[in-house]
Amino acid sequence: MGKNKQGKQRNEVVFRFEQPDRSEGFPKTHGTSGIGTLSSLFPSFETDVLASILSAAEGDVDAATAMLLDMAAPAQSHDTPGEQAASQRPSDRGDGRPQPSPGGSGRGQGGKAERGSGGRAAGNSAGKFNGFDTMPHDLFVRLLSYFRTVDLILCRQCCRSWRSDVAEALDAVTFLDITANSDAMNLTMINGCPKLSKVKVRGRFSSFLHLQTVQCVGHLTSVKLVTCSELGDEHVTGMLCFLPALQTLEIDTCEYVTDHALTDLYEQRMRWDMGEISGSGCLSTELRTLSISNCPNVTGSTIKHAILALAGFKLDTLKFSHNGKISTGPVEMAVRSLKVVMLRGCLSLTGLTLTAADAVEQLSIHDAAQLTSFLIQAPLLLSVAVTKCQSLQSVRLDTPQLRTVSLSGCRLVDTLLISNSTVESINLYQCMSLGEPPVQALLSASSTTLREVILDGMQRVSRLTISSPVLATLRMRGCKGLGSLTLRDARALRDLDVQGCTALSAISVDSECPVASVKKLGKATWQRAS
Repeated sequence: MGKNKQGKQRNEVVFRFEQPDRSEGFPKTHGTSGIGTLSSLFPSFETDVLASILSAAEGDVDAATAMLLDMAAPAQSHDTPGEQAASQRPSDRGDGRPQPSPGGSGRGQGGKAERGSGGRAAGNSAGKFNGFDTMPHDLFVRLLSYFRTVDLILCRQCCRSWRSDVAEALDAVTFLDITANSDAMNLTMINGCPKLSKVKVRGRFSSFLHLQTVQCVGHLTSVKLVTCSELGDEHVTGMLCFLPALQTLEIDTCEYVTDHALTDLYEQRMRWDMGEISGSGCLSTELRTLSISNCPNVTGSTIKHAILALAGFKLDTLKFSHNGKISTGPVEMAVRSLKVVMLRGCLSLTGLTLTAADAVEQLSIHDAAQLTSFLIQAPLLLSVAVTKCQSLQSVRLDTPQLRTVSLSGCRLVDTLLISNSTVESINLYQCMSLGEPPVQALLSASSTTLREVILDGMQRVSRLTISSPVLATLRMRGCKGLGSLTLRDARALRDLDVQGCTALSAISVDSECPVASVKKLGKATWQRAS
């Protein structure tokens, strides 16, 4: 606050605007010469303000200068230089909210302030420059798109002349990441975004968990709940019943969620099938992805009841990570019913035999420390990744359409059988116990389709021959026993890494290999085959 010559208090319109760093869109700076010229002519203006004006003038320094002269004219005619400098400094009120403008939040004595081509605030009795009201309207709207949602909510309450523009900015908000523990503010943000479809909640937000006074429940397609200390089974069941458009539900580190959440949902489905209940608000029939992570009280029973409760609907992806115990039964149900199954940290799995896995197309098992054997028969399986399973020894894949295989980090695997000849990507990183015959057999069987091969750290491989016209990447770092490598028909090869292959002195290639354009790493040299 300051005082004019008559001793009356004079309000100043000041904002604290925090502009994010973006690679495109509204630029923070323009050319050095243009900003430097404007800074020398208008030292009282901050660099960000000059940059925005220069952007509005499309880089024309002369046009930007004319705009600044027109905008600064009233301030120079009524205020002292010290007051002009003060008007450019942001004021820290602690809450990040704009201070009210003269005459009632952006309105002068003559009525509502107008943003137009003239660039002056109408009816401002003090003749004070108002940086936002004098800004071109399209630039003002563009600036609003960089505000956080909470800032837009506060700006909406600032003055009537801003409400329509702020409402347009809130219409563009489709995702909210809520971390505050204030129910009132969180509900204001959610209900202030009419097109909101995705929500991430961290911490406490009891009103949302109970779906109380949440106006967008019918539009939410994705909900992620992380470390929600108040989240219980009844809340999970309620969301799966009363969010009709829900497609993705993710629950992470919520200790009070148990198997009862999906058991209750299954009971709800049975009542629905028997006709005891009907209509909307019974089941989320649009759910496609269910992800539960780091919930120690959730076991394989949840997988079973999730599949039973949502059978015949659109559920096709299950992610189950570092939860409670899981047995083979629920996994078998999953691969027979779902397209994508991802299991992480399932320490209770010891042997996995999956037959008649008719639905699964992508299967991932990570960090199953007790898993010793893995067999799957899946006619539609395209990708399988069994990684960091330190006890795994035997892998058998009866998968006619398989495209991608990864056994990265499975150090004890010594048996690998794949009944397929169309594999495109192979990753056997650190499979130190796997011998040369199964590897060579796999490479030879897929000789016409292989595009990427990763064999880092394989100690028992001494001689390899790879023939593939589409092979683009070959990585064999640290294969210290490798003494012979032959590449045939490798016309598409672009990256070759044989670093650490101390026994390999030369790489034998035929005339099809584009040696000059291959990016090779390692000391081995090229040798043309006769």
